[in-house]
Amino acid sequence: MKHIRLGEEFHQMLDDLQEEEKDPSSIAKAIKSVSQYINQYQNASRESMQLAQKLVKIEQEFMDRLLMYL
Repeated sequence: MKHIRLGEEFHQMLDDLQEEEKDPSSIAKAIKSVSQYINQYQNASRESMQLAQKLVKIEQEFMDRLLMYL
């Protein structure tokens, strides 16, 4: 459910900025680098940084839950 809510926030931000949505496969590749981007773009808007940090946290929690089954 967190992924859905976060996705909705991203969609709203893209709409507000009049940006096109990217192909999910491109987004999946970018997820690996989100932490690096957070460090690289420290002058990004507060809202963007918060969403990126939220994404990293959710993905880490998801990975931790999956590891229990491996």
